[in-house]
Amino acid sequence: MADLKRYFIGQKLSVGQSVELSGSELHHLSDVMRQKAGDSVILLCKDGFDYTARIESINKKSAVLSVYGKEKNTRETKFKLTVLCGLLKGEGSENQVSALSELGVYKFIPFISRYCTAAKSENKTQRLRRKALESAKQCKRAYAMEVGEILSFADALESVKDLPVKIIAYECEKHTALKTALQNAEKEAALVIGSEGGFSEDEIFLAQSKGFTAATLGKTILKANTAATAAAAAMLYNAGEWE
Repeated sequence: MADLKRYFIGQKLSVGQSVELSGSELHHLSDVMRQKAGDSVILLCKDGFDYTARIESINKKSAVLSVYGKEKNTRETKFKLTVLCGLLKGEGSENQVSALSELGVYKFIPFISRYCTAAKSENKTQRLRRKALESAKQCKRAYAMEVGEILSFADALESVKDLPVKIIAYECEKHTALKTALQNAEKEAALVIGSEGGFSEDEIFLAQSKGFTAATLGKTILKANTAATAAAAAMLYNAGEWE
């Protein structure tokens, strides 16, 4: 079962049910993975379970599968971490999404800040969401990490205003370590990482006025991709997710 390919389906599932797979997931099953009638796969309907199913038939429009097994997926983190990242050039943001998804991050929110050089586009948002879906399959998650719309910096901060612990990584912070900022983090938190150009002082002041704690990520200056991955991993480790 561990080696079976995984596909998301947009309907509730139950053992004994017959379902149809179509669209992009059918393309992945049939054209990319070259799976055939008789193969077993894992279907995911975002309810926290893995459903084992057998492919009964495939054509160009759909695949028919019969569900014959159900098992609780235990790979999702209990600590809900939302990571907000400045949009990066090229495939930088896509790489961030893959790494953060693998770690078990709950939600990814891309934003445009003063020193961002990447351009906002609907196509970019869709690419990020596809990358989250692909990563969820690869690392055997029950859910694809949620990817929000590309927001302004101020709107991104506002989107997590109700979270109890909010941290913004800032290379000029000299006193507050990430571990210190995490002292009251129990069930959920938000982490903000800048783009290649970092943050302006005004942006840091804005974040602090909205309850964010500026924290250092160590003695060296990290690239945006490294910072997002390292800080998220540290926060999840601190929450006991690696025990």
